[in-house]
Parts: sequence; structure tokens; C-alpha cells
Amino acid sequence: MKRIVFIIFCMISLVSCGVRETTLPISLIWEMGANGIVPGQYENTFYIVNTGKTDLDEYWTIYYNQIGGVPVSSEDAPLKAAWIMSTYYNMYPAAQYQQLAPGDTLKFTFRCRGGVIKETNHPEGAYIVLRDKNGNQKSIHNIPVEVIPFTRAYQWTRPTTKELPYPDGNYMYEQNAFFGEPVELDEFAIFPSPKKIEKTGGNSTFSQSVQLKHAPDLNNEAALLREKLESLGCSVSDAGETIVELALVDFSSTNNERYELEIKDSQIKIAGASAHGVFNGCQTLLNILGNTCSIPANIPNAHIADEPDLHHRGVMLDVSRNFSTKENVLKMIDWLANYKMNILHLHLTDDEAWRIEIPGLEELIAVGSRRGHTIDESDFLQPAFSWGWDASADTPANGYFTRDEFIEILKYANQRHITVLPEVDIPGHSRAAIKAMNARYRKYIDADPQKAEEYLLIDFADTSKYLSAQNFTDNVLNVALPSSYRFVEKVIDEIDKMYNDAGLKLTVFHIGGDEVPRGAWEGSDICREFMKEKGMTDIKELKDYFLEQVLPMLAVRGIQPAGWEEVAMRGDTPNPKFANSNVLSYCWNTLPEWKSDELPYKLANAGYSIILANVTKYVV
Repeated sequence: MKRIVFIIFCMISLVSCGVRETTLPISLIWEMGANGIVPGQYENTFYIVNTGKTDLDEYWTIYYNQIGGVPVSSEDAPLKAAWIMSTYYNMYPAAQYQQLAPGDTLKFTFRCRGGVIKETNHPEGAYIVLRDKNGNQKSIHNIPVEVIPFTRAYQWTRPTTKELPYPDGNYMYEQNAFFGEPVELDEFAIFPSPKKIEKTGGNSTFSQSVQLKHAPDLNNEAALLREKLESLGCSVSDAGETIVELALVDFSSTNNERYELEIKDSQIKIAGASAHGVFNGCQTLLNILGNTCSIPANIPNAHIADEPDLHHRGVMLDVSRNFSTKENVLKMIDWLANYKMNILHLHLTDDEAWRIEIPGLEELIAVGSRRGHTIDESDFLQPAFSWGWDASADTPANGYFTRDEFIEILKYANQRHITVLPEVDIPGHSRAAIKAMNARYRKYIDADPQKAEEYLLIDFADTSKYLSAQNFTDNVLNVALPSSYRFVEKVIDEIDKMYNDAGLKLTVFHIGGDEVPRGAWEGSDICREFMKEKGMTDIKELKDYFLEQVLPMLAVRGIQPAGWEEVAMRGDTPNPKFANSNVLSYCWNTLPEWKSDELPYKLANAGYSIILANVTKYVV
């Protein structure tokens, strides 16, 4: 799911100095070379064009982001390229560099570990920092990156092995060709397809004048249907020509989302086993009307019977890596309802950002929700992905949900029979939280040491060496610190209160739990002493200990814990310690190429509840 190769180092903050962007002095062009130029490496080329009016001297650094590999610099090149953090790199003049005159172009070719087969993996978020001879920053500029299109096969293919074939461009083209044949469609060609559609003969007219009847228990569903019909140009009144009736019916079915929709004599009846079933029937009607393209419309008389096979039908929205506003999330909820989905999994926190307000821990959003050019991350995080240097810019790098906004999202989703499942990723993938709590520590350490350490997440003396799946070296909270558990409990409580204030019950809380890198905690004396105290002999036991503390926090509040598959794993096999519990395991690593497609079955057979979150499918 999240196995993307990423990149670290830090440079200089201009924002705090008040230096702003001025005239763009250069342009940047990127060209992909060959994958496998030497075994395990590909070739990158940047063309730096001086578009200014003066020579480009040696006092500059260009920063950029790319989902790619660590540069392998040549000793005789005019520039050096270096990995900073995760997707974050820079390049700067080497000893061989000569000043670039106005209008001239410098070609810089270097190799990187790994491979790139898609134009969408081109460098993004580039900016240049200009300095004077004393090293003081003069100005900072975002630089758009022009991409030379991939036109040669060696750019979109790479050497593979029989053990690990890779779906390159040619393979994907062949797969997509299966969908090239035209398919005949009618008004009932909707998604997801209803289980049973029986055309009963004749047609009914759906006019612009609609009368909507419903039971009192269906006020919410009727109001939402009315809103949608009016958006299609219908007038809804007590004297409408077309009658739409909503009703609750006992179908003697174990599926409370079952509904039946009947179209006959210009009347439509939607009967459901529950309000949710009726709501789903309303979505089917709206989709049929959408296929007619205009109202009034002639619709074949029909009887539709439908119910979902799966009780958990969800989509994960990752707002941590790239933020999406409340307004966009509400629009997404509408589309999820249209497709009869019932779970919105909000990935609220990760290494790259923290996106939800937690009262009492203001640093989480003050520091953790913004990314920009910084030396020490005391005010915001270093850049990631494609959004440049400015931590105050209105881009997906920056932003968070206020408490009130999150409550509004919860209410909006609940009206549409969608459960919002929050995820706070711990103990790995926690870099944003760690940096925010470090900033809190620095803020209070002189005046109130106890407050400074109250929610501290790391051991400052920890010398552990590790590299996470996304190439972070500092993204795991210290599970031997009592302050780590105070932090986790504080976050759970505050999010739980938001659900209560929305009039809802928080039933499932996703703790992430994935991709804790090998080597974490090994260099912490605090962890070593803690292990001796607890009689532990293997550093891996610390992860189990962490879960043993967090799961009861959730249980006492009546909340089911969920996590990625690693929560239920011990190495490559199911962890018997948490089997037959109520831990909900999201299985993402189901790639046949990695021989892991049997994992969900192994976990289910070991006693875990399973949600399939196949990495081979889509992630929003």
C-alpha cells in the first residue's frame, strides 16, 4: 500500500527571515534516462537554464522532490546531488562548476538507485535558494519543472527477474486493451450493479413535478432525495405528477441494507429493510435518472431487488501527505454515497503531516500541519512532494481540520449512512507528531520542564540507525516513554469527544501500526533499561508491549482497534498474542509478485477479523 521509495538532510529557513519570492532566475527541465543503466540504477538529467540577466554564480542550492532513488554523484560532475529526507533532494555547485551566463544551459546527468517507469514520477516542488558570498540567503524562488515526455522504451521499462516481474508500460497497455470493446448500455447500467433487475413491460414517465411520500422515520432520507431531485431540475410538492414513495419493510432478511425499487404507472416505490436500505434505493433511482440525461424522462417499468454482499465498503483518503479541505471531503462523501459506500477511512496523520486539531496540543497543527524550507523544523516540517518552499502557501502541503470542521464532516457523513473511520498512525509513521512534540518541548523546557516532557515522543539520546519504508530515519516514537502513552491517550480522548459532540459513537479507531523499521529503539538506553525491567530479550517485543498498552485504552472506551496487517503479524507469520481478539486487520500487502496474496487467509485462519485493502487496487 505505502511502499513507495522515498529520501534526508536539512538546510536553511528563509521564511523566518522574512525573505520572499521575487523574480524567477532560472528554469528547470528534466529528462529520464535509461533504467538499468548499470544494475540497480537509472539515469536522471536536469537542464538548468539561466533566464536571468546576470551570471548564475556558485552561491545557490536547488531543492526538489521526487519519488525515486538516492543519487550516486560523479566526482567530475559540475554539480552535486544529495538525498535530504524521504522524497526531498538538493543539488548544488561542485568544485568544477563555472558561472552560468544569461541564456546558457547547464546539463547535469547523474545516476540514482532504483528505477522510474512513469512520467508522473518526475521531479516536483523545485525551488532555488540564492546566497551571498558569506552564505547569507538573498532570495528564494519556486521553479516549475518542465518534463521531456517519455518516447523511448528504456524510459518506461526496467530489467526484471522471473521472481519479481514488474508491470511496465507495455504490460499495462495490454491489460487496458481488454476494456476496448464497446458495451451496450441502458438506463439501468449503474454502478454498483443491482443484484436483480426485472423489466416488467411498458414505460413510466418521470416528470419534473414530483410528489414525495415517506414515513416519519425517513425524514432524513426524504430530505436528501428532495435536495438531489431539485438539483436535477425537479419541483417537489404535494401535488406532483410523479409519485415517489419511501417506506420501511420487513423483508425477513439478515441484511439491513436490502431494498426493493419498483417503477410502475409513473409511480416509484422504494422499500428498505432500514433507513440505510431506503437511502441506497434512492441512490439507485438517482443514478437511473442520471442515465436518462434529461427530465422529464421515459423509464422502463421494472422491479429491482438489491443488497450489498460486503458490510464494510470503504475508501481511504490520505489527507496527511496531501491535504484536502473540508469542502472537498464533503463532496467526496456525496460521491461515496452515490456509489453506496459506507466507510470513509481518513488517514489523518503520518510522517509528512498531522491534519486534525487536538485541543491542548496546539503544536500538532502549528508545526505538524505545514511544510516549507526550514533548518530545524521548529516552526514547520521540511517539504515533501510537489508544493515548494512556502509553509504559508495555500497548497495541499499545508492545512488541517479544525475541531468544528471535523465534527461537521462526521455529521454530514452520518446523514448519508457513511461512517468516518479515523486513523492516527503509530508507533511508526509518526514523524510529524514527533517533530511537533519536540517543538513543544523546546517551548516549555526552560519555564516548565514537567510540561515540556509531558507528551514527549522520543529519547533525544537515542542513536538507533534505521530507514523506514519511505526512507525516514526519525519517524518512530519511543515506546518505553510514559509520555508516549499519555500522548496516545490524549489523542484518543479528544477524537472520541468530537464524535460525542457530533451525536455519534466512535466505534473503530485505526492505529496504523505498520512499517516499524528494523533497527528502531536499538540505540536507546531508555529502551534497553526498560527491556531489562520487563524481562524482554528481543527488541521486537517492544512493539507487542506498545499494542498491549494501547488496546486496553480503546477497549475501556468501547472502541474497536484497527490497524494495518503488521499489527497482527510477528515477522512473516500471524502473531498469536492478539489472535481471537477484536483487532481489525487491514490487509494491504496482497501482491502475488511478492508471494503475499495468501496473507489475508492466514490471518483470518489465525483468528483475526480482516478487511481487504489490496495494494493492487486503488487508493485515493
